[in-house]
Amino acid sequence: MLTAAREHHREAQRLTRSVVAAVGSSKLAAVVAAHQAEAVDLAVHAVGEALSEQGLDQAVAARLNVAALVTPSTVLLALLEQTESRAGVARLAHTLVADAGRSGQMVDFARRPAVQSYVRVVNPPCCGRCAVLAGRAYPYSTGFRRHPVCDCTMAPSGADVPASLITDPQQLARAGKVRGLSRADEQAVSLGAAVDQVVNVRRRSAGLTVGSSVLQRGRRPTPEGILRATSDREQQLSLLRVHGYLA
Repeated sequence: MLTAAREHHREAQRLTRSVVAAVGSSKLAAVVAAHQAEAVDLAVHAVGEALSEQGLDQAVAARLNVAALVTPSTVLLALLEQTESRAGVARLAHTLVADAGRSGQMVDFARRPAVQSYVRVVNPPCCGRCAVLAGRAYPYSTGFRRHPVCDCTMAPSGADVPASLITDPQQLARAGKVRGLSRADEQAVSLGAAVDQVVNVRRRSAGLTVGSSVLQRGRRPTPEGILRATSDREQQLSLLRVHGYLA
């Protein structure tokens, strides 16, 4: 794994742990917003570092507007007030911060011409839903599939993905790094069964969804929605500017 990807994982987890620790505070909404902004900054820094490690150009086509990726205070307060249990608030706070970082990465990918793809980076031990996607490469504008409290991140790359970014789900399972497998599942994998078949046999799409609507301000689309709407990079940049994500 790239050093930048490892560092980003560690710092992203620090942020989500910190915001969860603030649950119960009267200032939670302000803490979430501050952590969202920091998550975006960390994600953008990690993208540049990852490109540097791969010898790829770090040039950007526009300035990223961090404030546009922070959930508005009125929306934040409404979301927190609608969530009844402390555990639910903790999950929401975690997801809001993690999703802000991922959205920041998606916008950053779009504004860097050198980025052509990204690889899903897991943090083992991980759940089976994420394990089966570990190390997969996607076009840079493809929405990131995640579940609540998912701590996977993305590592950018060019047209050719280096071997250092690839993770083998089979190796994760054989090393006991996949949570939620039954003894029968583990035995099946040890005998040669494909871990994705074992995990998905009763789970269809494995409970993963793309993106989050909580970053929307009124009817403004999310970065993921914009990138999904068109495959033309210039149009993507134009729409990201129109909706305030880029300046």
